[in-house]
Amino acid sequence: MNIENKVAILENTIALLKRKGAVDLNTETDNIEIGFGSGDSDGDVLFGIKYNAGKQEKVIYDRRTYGFPVVAFGLNNTLIEGQAELQEFEFDLDKSKFRTDLLVFPVHLDFGPSKFVQNDDNIRYSLDNQFRFGIGGYAGFNLGSRQKLKYEINGESVKDKLKRDYNTGSFVYGLSAYAGFDSILLYAKYNLNPIFQDAAVEQHTISLGLRFDLD
Repeated sequence: MNIENKVAILENTIALLKRKGAVDLNTETDNIEIGFGSGDSDGDVLFGIKYNAGKQEKVIYDRRTYGFPVVAFGLNNTLIEGQAELQEFEFDLDKSKFRTDLLVFPVHLDFGPSKFVQNDDNIRYSLDNQFRFGIGGYAGFNLGSRQKLKYEINGESVKDKLKRDYNTGSFVYGLSAYAGFDSILLYAKYNLNPIFQDAAVEQHTISLGLRFDLD
């Protein structure tokens, strides 16, 4: 009768622990040992209940750094000290376009709050639906310069596409910044190097536009 009463007490204790959430025997590593003077798994003499909790796996960060493509478009213009002087074209000019192709490498410091997210498997600091801004700069190379002219000669439409260096610099560098919410941001950048080398009047490019992070 004493043994039966003690077993009933132990069974009620186990049931109480389960209801309180202290014991979860659904995992392979959790177990309960019951003894009345017998040896347990560690070689100790056991009187009562011994609960062996399974080893808990450490929750890890699933994402510490962010990398994703960026798409941006905007308007470019030049800031000119004094006045630039345009050369007259000998024919009836309809369109004159000058383009430089650049390969640049930007570096920015990103500021803003992040949201702490945790589940059973991992944790992260999420940037979703958060305001952020960044400041930095860029440097790169001038891949080439082109000019497109559209004009008429004796009523006939003519299009010229000319690729030359046009005395442009080989290297480019400047300052840039952005600010926005989530993955949509406004950006601005300013070229510190002039467009043309050894020009009488220096011309620097400034750009404003929208940037979309494709995360």
